[in-house]
Amino acid sequence: MDAVLQSIKEAFDALGLILVFVFVLFDVKYPQILKDLDRQPPPPGRELDRSSYRKDLRRSLLRNSLPLIVIDGVMLYLLLPLTVRVLQTSRLELWNFDFQRASFLAVALFIAVFFLWSIGLGVELLQRISKAR
Repeated sequence: MDAVLQSIKEAFDALGLILVFVFVLFDVKYPQILKDLDRQPPPPGRELDRSSYRKDLRRSLLRNSLPLIVIDGVMLYLLLPLTVRVLQTSRLELWNFDFQRASFLAVALFIAVFFLWSIGLGVELLQRISKAR
């Protein structure tokens, strides 16, 4: 077995449970973030309500969005060197592809998408917080 395939196997063995955790965590936190983003800010002049609204959004940023960003970022960082190696040593084939390499690249792509999505949600929360000032 070549070294890249062995590395992929070891990565899946080591990260299998963590990957499930990442996907489940995103599934749990995402609805709460959306719920917080769907809330409308109180109208200007109701400063106490606006302050409470900002506080709730900051809490959502710290409890829901930031953990997703950090965990997805760490996972992407862990997978990135091997992803680059897989891309360097692979050929693009639409039918006779190597299943292990393709599966690994799909997982790395999903993690990258979740990471970017998490950053986007965090940025949106920050924008809502700043608009409610």
